[in-house]
Amino acid sequence: MVAREVEQIATELRAFRLGAWEHFGLAAAAFGLALGASRLLPVFGVPLLIGGMVSLALGIRDVIRRWDLIDCAAEDEDAYLIPAVRDHARQAATMKRRHVLALSIRTLLSRADVAATHVSPVAEELEVLADELDDDLLELDPAAAVACCRLVGDVDSPLRNPAAPVEDVRARVVQILGGFHARA
Repeated sequence: MVAREVEQIATELRAFRLGAWEHFGLAAAAFGLALGASRLLPVFGVPLLIGGMVSLALGIRDVIRRWDLIDCAAEDEDAYLIPAVRDHARQAATMKRRHVLALSIRTLLSRADVAATHVSPVAEELEVLADELDDDLLELDPAAAVACCRLVGDVDSPLRNPAAPVEDVRARVVQILGGFHARA
């Protein structure tokens, strides 16, 4: 990712955050006015209520788009210059999140219908990954933590897709394992 792309993402994130606050503020004002209008001028109550609901929906849309942009940007370490992206990636690397990922991997490996399919050739590597995720003495690089979250959590990841080549799963596991190092 080049500096211009990082700058563009940062600008879009600011715009989404500002848009969300504007829409939520407008929604609150419209709901308040609708409540007041229902007593004084009932004819304006419904249009103000509808306006508040539309503004609330637009604010929620901005929040979702911002979160999605942060999540997509977390794939590239260059985007960690943006505080929101860096914080998102660091959150993925916390011990609490790592324990959840290890449990998800072990649960996946214990399911007979999954273990007998494309996962069985990489079961040992996945078990090693789960063990290292649970190891408190190891630290996980935020970029590798994001990659692990995607591998375990995304429905279209090669781990969850029986049609995906086993080599894709193995390559991702090796990439993630490369992100572990001893705690300082």
